[in-house]
Amino acid sequence: MSSDSECELMKILDNHIENLQTEEAVAALKNEKFREVVASKSWELISAISKHLNGDVTKRSPELVQCCSELLMFVAQNTNPEETVLEFIDQATCPNNDTLFIALLEPLITVHMRLSRRRCDSLKWLLNAFLSHLRSLDAPQMSGLEGSDERKLLDLDPAAVRINVIYSSLIKCLDPLIDEISHGSTEDPASFREMSTVLQVFLLRLFGSKLSLLDLSNDGKCLSEARSNVEKLMHLYARISGNIMHNLDLVDELSLKPAEKEKCSAETEDDDECDAFTPSKIPEVCYAVFYYVVIAETVDIDKIPCVYSHLYVFQCGVYLSTVLFNPKEDAHMLKGLALAKSVVEMQGDSSVPSEVLDSRIHSAFQKSVINAMIYSSSRECRTIGVKVLELYIRKFDEKGKYLVLMSMLSSAGHSGLAGFLLVQLKNIVNTFTLNGTGDQNSLKPSAYFSGQKLLALLFSKGGCTLEHGAETDILEASDQVLSALNLLRFLAIRDNMNCLGFWEHVPAIRSKFLIPLREGIDFSRAHYQVKRKDLEEQKRSGRKRIGGEPDINVKIGGMDLPNLPIDRKIMVVESALNTFDLIESLMGRLNECLELGLGKK
Repeated sequence: MSSDSECELMKILDNHIENLQTEEAVAALKNEKFREVVASKSWELISAISKHLNGDVTKRSPELVQCCSELLMFVAQNTNPEETVLEFIDQATCPNNDTLFIALLEPLITVHMRLSRRRCDSLKWLLNAFLSHLRSLDAPQMSGLEGSDERKLLDLDPAAVRINVIYSSLIKCLDPLIDEISHGSTEDPASFREMSTVLQVFLLRLFGSKLSLLDLSNDGKCLSEARSNVEKLMHLYARISGNIMHNLDLVDELSLKPAEKEKCSAETEDDDECDAFTPSKIPEVCYAVFYYVVIAETVDIDKIPCVYSHLYVFQCGVYLSTVLFNPKEDAHMLKGLALAKSVVEMQGDSSVPSEVLDSRIHSAFQKSVINAMIYSSSRECRTIGVKVLELYIRKFDEKGKYLVLMSMLSSAGHSGLAGFLLVQLKNIVNTFTLNGTGDQNSLKPSAYFSGQKLLALLFSKGGCTLEHGAETDILEASDQVLSALNLLRFLAIRDNMNCLGFWEHVPAIRSKFLIPLREGIDFSRAHYQVKRKDLEEQKRSGRKRIGGEPDINVKIGGMDLPNLPIDRKIMVVESALNTFDLIESLMGRLNECLELGLGKK
């Protein structure tokens, strides 16, 4: 074989490719004259063909892409697979060239299927190349999109379009690998088991790559490209796994040692050579998104064996949803909340035993949901977070409800959260005291929501207390104060027979809460009345600072008001004064109940 033959073949190929003469190019490769060149110079052939697939060639000449794709496929089918597989993998390492990457997918899998040995190593190499390209993709921007209709706009994001195109192309090419594994082999069962594990891990990793940042929900109207891709992925996984829930055993183990798993997750996401195809090394987010798709989106849920208890799925789901509570990614947080809501709804009311709270995953879950419902920039996340926490509390048994409320009330540092928890306490006491009859005089005292335990809840940090006594900013604490007054009035009316022991603690409630609250309202009202008077005086006199802004600063609930027109500032101060009037009104009704009740004792 001479180098002249090699140069001649390369020139012929270039000419035919540039003129889109696919049949002529294939004929040249089949020509007996160049048989030795094709057999021994497959690396150079792959490189010579691949160089034409660059830039925006897909837009400029889709025919050229098709021509090169067919030639690459011919090389994959007719050359030594042991030699060409490495060159194909090398060429597939092209993070900025999606056209070349997609064109190489089918030839890569074809040449792998032709290998007679080291099949498992080859499979790892090519799947690593696929994962490497997926990691190089840009993340789409989802912030600010609220509701399913707005999230559909994400499909128009250039980064999302690119992700979907890559995933669609990859999924189409995986069928030969899936078929081979699903049919099994009697010749080398150990090797096939290992390849099956490698392929399952690869599919799981696809759930946690950039696909996890897309909207995977189904609103029942039309399937997005991302939703269609994730359903196809799930079908592929189900074909080779046999049981899509079997990874919960590993998830359960990982939940017991989160610190170790977090370290491993960070390493394996960045280093594709670090046991990338070991199930225990899969980043947690992959498992989390996978089971979000199964449980929350009910994809292939009919394939779940009926041997898994709801409590077991609940524990694993709570852990995995916490993994997704990433404040920097609304897409992940929404998926985490949806997964949490689904696994919580699977439980019957008061069915979850308090013993499960011994696991550290519940304290992390509670903190994550609270952060979502208070601090998330997404209105949708905040709304779902409130619903999830309400359902979560309701599902525990009597002791569990007490422990959850006691923990959260004791650490509540936000008035809105404290007010929400006090409403839940009121609803729980109502449930435990009606005795199923609706008769307010037929009480069923609860061991955890009466006596000293009830008092501990009432006087916890987020209960019927003022953090700074009479000096507390009542407006800032108004949500907690209003809920506390409503709760106390409810207890005064409901516990008319003192079965809960409420009346024994009325003196303490008055001294520790009602009296300081009375003083605090007077202080706060006087403060805001002075502010209102100053603003009205400024409005009449027309005094301005340099630059035209009002020269009076107003703080509402501990926060400075922005530079609002003076009329708006007066309206805000009036609203604050109305809040004090509302609190006073509730206090008056509560005191009436207390006086009436004490008069009967």
